[in-house]
Amino acid sequence: MSIPSDTTWVRRGRQIANLIGLGAALAAIVYLAFRLQGQMAAEAMFLLTQHVWSIALLSVAYAAISFIPCLSWALLLGGADRRTVAEASVLCARTQIFKYLPGNILHFAARHTAREELGSHRRIAMATWCDLVLAGGAAAFLALVGGLPELTASQAALHISANEFAVGAAAIGIGVLAGTVLVLRWSGATREQLPYALLCWLGYLLFFGLCGLLISLLLSEAGSSAPLFQCVVIAALAWIFGTIIPGASAGLGIRELVIVTLATPYAGPAVAGFVALAYRLVTLGGDALLGLTSRLVRQKIRRGESHG
Repeated sequence: MSIPSDTTWVRRGRQIANLIGLGAALAAIVYLAFRLQGQMAAEAMFLLTQHVWSIALLSVAYAAISFIPCLSWALLLGGADRRTVAEASVLCARTQIFKYLPGNILHFAARHTAREELGSHRRIAMATWCDLVLAGGAAAFLALVGGLPELTASQAALHISANEFAVGAAAIGIGVLAGTVLVLRWSGATREQLPYALLCWLGYLLFFGLCGLLISLLLSEAGSSAPLFQCVVIAALAWIFGTIIPGASAGLGIRELVIVTLATPYAGPAVAGFVALAYRLVTLGGDALLGLTSRLVRQKIRRGESHG
């Protein structure tokens, strides 16, 4: 009886992770189908057809917003090397659309096709891993801060002033950031990368904030509303869970489940369903537009280099 090699174990582990992620995505879709049925589903679809142009405009906005994570990854990879940062940003933007293919990892794998221009496989993989850690840290920070008011409101005995809340939020931010830095250092990140890691962490806070604004606008289009910061938390958790779960193409089902679950208390299931579906179309259109634009930019750069 032969003992499987390390490569075989890794391959089997990836297959199992993909199957688990695919199962989670299918379970989420089935749950949403039962949650949004009958009149609620009809109302969500009606709202969707009434706001086609709004969704199209928000897709353009998302295309611009979604360049922030691409720049974050590029900074971790290239640092002070502007040429590498520029090439990596365009590459990341151009390959984002690949996450809609089965597996939810092909957009990561596509980054390695430019190994000769950007560096070794290990360097590219390290930047990707650190980028995910920073995104998770930013999402965790927003979720913790977003949960503080509800936590204190449920405990009548606690009366936290605005100053105390600010100190608590700052402590959470410092704690999450410190934990993120420790994970990065444990993963092999160099000291030279840490200042860029801070920029990337702040960049993800900005990215999630703008995505939350899009969700808030979709809620207002449907005649509902929710606190803007809660919309930011919804956007952050939907994005990070949809990104880290393998097998669920572009987080299909996972992101919708997060949005419907967290937005329902503010807007009801029908409007929450509309927001989830509309946000999916917004992100799909934005990723497609970003990919097309980055391809055109890349072709222009290549033509300029050939003539030069």
